[in-house]
Amino acid sequence: MKATDMNTRIYTLGLIIFSFFFVCAKWTVEEEYLSYQGIATDLKSNQFYYLEEHKETMDHHVLKQTTIQYKDSAGTVIARKIVDYSGNKVTPAFEQNDYRDGYTEGVSYSGNKLVFKFRKNNKETLKTLYKDSQQNDEIVFKMEPDNYMLRKLVDPIRVTYKVSTKRIIKYEGLSNINDKKGKSYLVKIMYPKVGP
Repeated sequence: MKATDMNTRIYTLGLIIFSFFFVCAKWTVEEEYLSYQGIATDLKSNQFYYLEEHKETMDHHVLKQTTIQYKDSAGTVIARKIVDYSGNKVTPAFEQNDYRDGYTEGVSYSGNKLVFKFRKNNKETLKTLYKDSQQNDEIVFKMEPDNYMLRKLVDPIRVTYKVSTKRIIKYEGLSNINDKKGKSYLVKIMYPKVGP
């Protein structure tokens, strides 16, 4: 065998091995992240209430989890939410904790049933979410308490969802972040093209 044939085979074998490792490295790409912010302001005066910092974790371009930190005007983390898409991509499970007063809310699954939980001072409330209206590419969902008397006392929450981007573009209603006195803000949150 000639030296040039041997060098060509070694070169070819080296190229094949390099290509194999390159392809394997692409298969084992580490998680990807997307970060963005939302600013919550008063519905009427636009006074700043808090900042939302979103960090989406994706695996091979598939959303796995979102972590949201809520910060006050001083930059202190006042609450945290973890959204888990592993069980259901359309309606993910989540849990949020407000570090200031211990308020907890979440969505979980019990078999095929979707359960909304709200807990404060060891009292738990259940609520129902339904489609309120649809105009072109936008669907508005409305959430109200199941209890008739509570429904008359509490403003509904409206979430506007853009079908083409599969993203929330607007949130209106009681905030999941409370003021320093423990009362929920009444807010409007507008999200950019890259949003929840």
